[in-house]
Amino acid sequence: MLLSVIKQQSALEIANTNNIAVDLMSSTSYAVKMANQNVNIDDIHNMIDDIETSKELTQDITEAICNPTRLETDIDEEELQKELENLELEKLDEQLMNIDPAQATSYPIPVVPKTKKNTNRLKNSIMT
Repeated sequence: MLLSVIKQQSALEIANTNNIAVDLMSSTSYAVKMANQNVNIDDIHNMIDDIETSKELTQDITEAICNPTRLETDIDEEELQKELENLELEKLDEQLMNIDPAQATSYPIPVVPKTKKNTNRLKNSIMT
């Protein structure tokens, strides 16, 4: 008899525990339903897409700021060389225009001495 009472008491405790577990599962299920009631799966997918788009835009902006290589590749090398040559020519022209004649160095022209021999050579070269 004592064994029978212990078995019944144990069965009652198990049933009680099961009721508590079922009540918890039921209230949890209801709480999840209420939490998800205002959530639409399409809205979630759209939100994730928006986040991804924003992330890509931020990455593009960061690359543009940190790696200005696009500017370097857009410049034509030949065009840049021509522009440099033009600037150098302009600078040279400006320097030539600003030369003070008083500062210009004059070099003496060699004079050929006038002798009879040189005069005869000059006449002969002209006649030939």
